[in-house]
Amino acid sequence: MKTRFQLRRPQGKRLFLRLPLAVDGPLGWWFGDPLSPQDAQFGELASVADIGTLPEIARQSPAVLWLPAEQCVLEPVAFSGKARLRPEQLAQLLAENLGEEVGDWLWWRLPNREPRPLLLGCPREWLTAVMTAVNAAGLNIIQLLPELAALPDEPAVLTSAGGRWLYRERGGRGAWLHPDWVAEILPQWRDSDALALYGPAPYPDARWATQSADGGEALLARHSGDSGINLLSQLPAGLQPRSGTRYWPWATGLLAAAMLLALAGTGAAALYLHLQASRDQAQIAALYQRWLPQDKREDVDAVDRLRRQRRSLIQQFGSANFFNAFWQYAQLQRPWSAPQIQRLAFDRDKRALVVDVSLSEADAKRVPAQAKQAGAAVKLAPAASGQVTATLTLRGPNEN
Repeated sequence: MKTRFQLRRPQGKRLFLRLPLAVDGPLGWWFGDPLSPQDAQFGELASVADIGTLPEIARQSPAVLWLPAEQCVLEPVAFSGKARLRPEQLAQLLAENLGEEVGDWLWWRLPNREPRPLLLGCPREWLTAVMTAVNAAGLNIIQLLPELAALPDEPAVLTSAGGRWLYRERGGRGAWLHPDWVAEILPQWRDSDALALYGPAPYPDARWATQSADGGEALLARHSGDSGINLLSQLPAGLQPRSGTRYWPWATGLLAAAMLLALAGTGAAALYLHLQASRDQAQIAALYQRWLPQDKREDVDAVDRLRRQRRSLIQQFGSANFFNAFWQYAQLQRPWSAPQIQRLAFDRDKRALVVDVSLSEADAKRVPAQAKQAGAAVKLAPAASGQVTATLTLRGPNEN
């Protein structure tokens, strides 16, 4: 079957699906005309296998797939050579920051106004499983794009979608935020009166630059066609859907797409400095401890969530930041028996996270070798009741 190409945004009703974080996990859907969102239908399916339970008219309509922010890495890379490298080759430059094998990911090179290449990556195994299941549902898929690309072009924008918050700045910075993060972290990025808010407010008694009732999936649906991004043709052949019509939005705002997706090269350092200078370090320390409860240190789902959080936040704050260094601590402490954090703070001068943790004598004996292997510094001091206090200085797994 020949593929027909459309240079204009398709009109009428469409089905939008946010791909699930796991093939057997829930996925949100939105069906309607993006220009008339008041008549839309929406909900959540228990898994991809339930796509067949959607209304027949929705299943027969053009479908747009959103890559969830949790499963994406979107980052510029510095490359000074003249050769035009493939995305997989450029991804090697992200190997340390990613903390995972780049060969296990699928990579795309996206439009970017800056000279540095902009890479988007997704775990290969995840996307293969999910796209295989979605393709089996027989939908007429016309577009695949990262959901952050579907946020409107504002100096800074915030909306709630899919049970978490999506944030993006016109210069390119973008991230997903867990609901627990918003009140503590968002004010440190940008004053609320400089933010365009779409949908309900994340916390009360704040003034916003603008506020619109139109938010969430309806907002993403309306702006997906303007993003200038469609990754379908760049999927491996076995994952490409057998759709008769494919939407190519290159004629509708390619320059705007570059502005939407160019991630924060120039502003990342300033963002992380603003965060680390926060006076509210006690709240951030409490936040860390909520992310890593002692009784769930071996919980695979909890670890996967932390990995996705780290992927997102390292892009926003650079490698030397609270979040990346705490990820290093999270890995380091896994073999220990009931470690108790006594103090957790970010040292601005050393650009490092300093953790005082109470350990058993048996664990303390192993810490120096473990810390050396992880590239962390450690000092040990005796404590009460036969415990040992280990003071760890961590800069994240990609810095020594």
